[in-house]
Amino acid sequence: MNTAAADDDLVPPKSLYKFKPPPRANDQQDAERHRRLVEHSSLWFASPPTLNDPFDCMPAVVDDATEEDFERYLRSVAPRKLAGLSVSDRAKMLSEVRKRLRSATFLRETFLQHLQSHGVVSLTETCTEPLLWAHYAEGHRGYCVELDVADQIELLRRETLLPLRVHYTARRPVVGVRMLLRALSREVEVPVLDWLTTKDLRWQYEREWRLVAEPGSVCRPIPSHCVRSVILGSCCSSETESQLRRWCATRENPVLIRRARAAHDTFDLSIVGADD
Repeated sequence: MNTAAADDDLVPPKSLYKFKPPPRANDQQDAERHRRLVEHSSLWFASPPTLNDPFDCMPAVVDDATEEDFERYLRSVAPRKLAGLSVSDRAKMLSEVRKRLRSATFLRETFLQHLQSHGVVSLTETCTEPLLWAHYAEGHRGYCVELDVADQIELLRRETLLPLRVHYTARRPVVGVRMLLRALSREVEVPVLDWLTTKDLRWQYEREWRLVAEPGSVCRPIPSHCVRSVILGSCCSSETESQLRRWCATRENPVLIRRARAAHDTFDLSIVGADD
């Protein structure tokens, strides 16, 4: 085993970055989420089905279950689901359950329930990748927040917010119906964290790490001193900059305000002081 590679997977870099588009004009709910991030160090944990890649967190489901697997599942749930039913109603219910278990729609919905109980925050190792500014900061008009996670790793661990490296692969993860049936009958735990941190190889330029929490679709604070700086996009408007500066000025822990600057003669970005 490559120990250095294993350590790289477990220990995040000193800084991770959260890219954001500018707050939408005349949208108070959107502005409030931005304010809570910049002013109060609160992160939005998105539900997996709301992510921008339909394959993200979504392994392929394959039907590898035998008739015995279905019967075993029915035997395990019968005492809970069928208690008190008459013989005829019990037989009818068992027939309906068998039919439903062979439905691709039912299995997919059941699988989604496992995922939707979690939320993820997508972060990245770099703040100088132009594609990240283009895709997630609305064409460099937004900003990104620098999080110092290396010095605060024990705090994050106590908050169950340990950063997890995303792995990129050309082979889509697969989950069998047999495993789902055993998970539904509470015999095994499904490898949700593996699914939440595996993406298509074509996304590897993102160099992503994720915070995972339960439940999803919730705003959750992190330790205030994890936020080190706010970096303005190279095309950030004066209105957006003023709004971000106002929020930064009211923070309990001060942060640096910096700016991404496009090079004159290459395709590179550099990070400089906001007033340089």
